Amino acid sequence: MTAASAPVFLLGAARSGTTWLAKILDSHPDVLYRHEPDIDRRAPNGLPPVVEADEVAAHFEAGRAYFQGLLDVRTVKAVGSLPVFPKRWDLPFSRSARAAIVYGVKAACRLPGLGRRLRRAALPGFGVPRREGIVPLIKSVSQLGRAALLVAAMPEARFLLVVRHPCGQVDSQLRGLAVAAFEDGASMNELPAVRDPWRFGADPETFAALSLAERLAWGWRISNTLALEALADNPRAKVLRYEDVCADPMAHARAMLDFLGLPWHPNVERFVRASTAEDRSARYFSIMRNSAEAPNRWRTSLPEETQRLVLRTASGSPPGRLFDLA
Repeated sequence: MTAASAPVFLLGAARSGTTWLAKILDSHPDVLYRHEPDIDRRAPNGLPPVVEADEVAAHFEAGRAYFQGLLDVRTVKAVGSLPVFPKRWDLPFSRSARAAIVYGVKAACRLPGLGRRLRRAALPGFGVPRREGIVPLIKSVSQLGRAALLVAAMPEARFLLVVRHPCGQVDSQLRGLAVAAFEDGASMNELPAVRDPWRFGADPETFAALSLAERLAWGWRISNTLALEALADNPRAKVLRYEDVCADPMAHARAMLDFLGLPWHPNVERFVRASTAEDRSARYFSIMRNSAEAPNRWRTSLPEETQRLVLRTASGSPPGRLFDLA
């Protein structure tokens, strides 16, 4: 691919805490971060959103080409996730220049007639440096259904999977849908495109009649089950519960860097402390949170009856067993 190390894919469902964890890793000066590049570079026609284990061979070549190409995406969404951190390959003033480009393009994207074109343009100065020791990190909330293909097609890669308690994730998704915070929110209300939904306990004939919270819970159950099955017993994979990271973010930051083969760095410590000391949860996409309170906010914000429906849907599944759901 380049002189950089093999890539790391940080995977999770929407609203499972992936952005915060990714920015913890991005704060390290040797991490090259791509934020959801698969949003701007969509999968080619013929590569379905769900590829189960027995379908991997049919999509192997297309999948490998697609996954390898994600690191080359340089749109403002992919390379402009804030804050912009200093990197070891920076030349004098280059971090300031990169930050200026990001802020400038994001501001220009609000202008009528320019936004659509600028959002998809490749930004200068954000290519992959040809330097040993760089760890490319690709964060995605769109690839859980293709996890089996991703693992097979990228044998050199490593994988971090973040799973959040179903009530916490559903609560966050419901709030986002209520304020139209998602670019493609409607897709979260649909049954994942698995070939045999009955294998997961889902009935497509009655799905539309379920409450929105139940439909989101089924998405949580099926997408995380697919990912856990794909990563099972894989020494190149690590599964994290969002709630555990919130309980001790510094220790988990160290563990994640160790998994990436990177030493501890004071920049990471500073970001972890800054991102957990200030609660900006009123801003829906904020990465600043009170890490002691954020994981359990759903216990008071999600109605008890909705909690029961979500837990009933999630219980007994592989991801449900991560949380010992009743």
